[in-house]
Amino acid sequence: MTNRSPYGLIAFDVMDLPAGGRAHVEILTHGQASINAIYQVDQCDPSNVDFRLLGNANNESVQYDVDRVIVELVDGSEADLSPLNPGVLSNAFQPQSIDAVWINPIDAHDVNGDGRLTPIDALIIINRLNRKP
Repeated sequence: MTNRSPYGLIAFDVMDLPAGGRAHVEILTHGQASINAIYQVDQCDPSNVDFRLLGNANNESVQYDVDRVIVELVDGSEADLSPLNPGVLSNAFQPQSIDAVWINPIDAHDVNGDGRLTPIDALIIINRLNRKP
């Protein structure tokens, strides 16, 4: 697994899965931060963002806990960034929001600090409000 910057781009490969196999991945934050939402990123191009939510017919899911993000993925599925490489599941994501009660000093409505007001800003707040305590 690679991680550029604290809770920045998180990328991982799960090797030696049977073709179509399931992977359970836990990314620990060691209680220092709680990630609220993620968006999928092309591993080769972090500017290529896919806002597709995990969770489909293959029973893929993402769960946010206080000290970890738990991801269930299936090799070769839509969320696999290496679908033509059976037995290797690749994924990369960017945390959209991290708990620490950060308020953008320039624009409090720009929740993710990307310099724009977009629907993802509202989604971050909605996801945080809907999270189980």
